[in-house]
Amino acid sequence: MCVSRIYQNERKKKNNWICFLPAVFWISLVVILSLLPKSSISKYHWWHFQNSDKIIHAGVYAIMAASILFGFHGIRKAGAKQYLFTIVLCLLIGIVLEGLQQTKLIGRHFEILDIIANIIGALLGSVLFLKIHKYLTHGSRN
Repeated sequence: MCVSRIYQNERKKKNNWICFLPAVFWISLVVILSLLPKSSISKYHWWHFQNSDKIIHAGVYAIMAASILFGFHGIRKAGAKQYLFTIVLCLLIGIVLEGLQQTKLIGRHFEILDIIANIIGALLGSVLFLKIHKYLTHGSRN
């Protein structure tokens, strides 16, 4: 529904807040997973290699940024303000979650490198969303 509104009928956009549902779902999932106690997270996974969590952080925040921008494009054409808002929102979510991870109940650590990975991911997600959106709305002529 959102995809057809966004890519087939750019001129007749309405206040279609349902397009933010993917972002709400993704942010909720990130919050839940980020606040799991250390004891519930196994250290040995197939993706476990040095700094693998930074790649995961970047990917998760890239998806977060893209899903937020998808919502903005569902209600109106997103401009520089919406892109900046998206990156700042991702940054704030990352900082708050990193801070909350230090609590005794969760028992994880605040890492500045995680926040840097979050920012890189949000920037990459925003740029990729912009490129894909331009391609889908204007074709390959750009």
